[in-house]
Amino acid sequence: MAVIRTFQEELVLVTEPSVPDLREALVKPMLLTGKGCYYRDRLDQWLHQENLGPLNIMEFGTVEAILRGDAGGLGVSLITRSADKEWEASGKITCHRIPEPFRDSAVSFVFRRDLFRTDAFASFTTLIGQSLAEPDLCETVDGRARKDCSSPGAGL
Repeated sequence: MAVIRTFQEELVLVTEPSVPDLREALVKPMLLTGKGCYYRDRLDQWLHQENLGPLNIMEFGTVEAILRGDAGGLGVSLITRSADKEWEASGKITCHRIPEPFRDSAVSFVFRRDLFRTDAFASFTTLIGQSLAEPDLCETVDGRARKDCSSPGAGL
């Protein structure tokens, strides 16, 4: 397996606009996706550090449904800032910054090294590689750095 690091996302706690701060937000029901979601795991780690016990959790199947629940005052959620920009700009929700150790989330493209690489695949990996600080750097799952992730002879 190989990994191309693509970009960083900021996780935020999303509430209806009338919720002024994190402390008030954290007593409301949590609107989340199913177990196994990275964001949900991150929220669990944060709440454990804050010594907050089991919370009332409502599970939803889509981010859209979660954001509608947030906007309607049903509860709060942990979502990436980029996923809720339009909702926040329109005043439907408020995004609260969470503590630093839980805020950032790296997004990566993971693929099998042994797959046949089409021209479309090479174009895609080149495109996502351009979002990196080092555009031609990718790595294997075990963390070894590689150059030129898109070319068939790259050794991934």
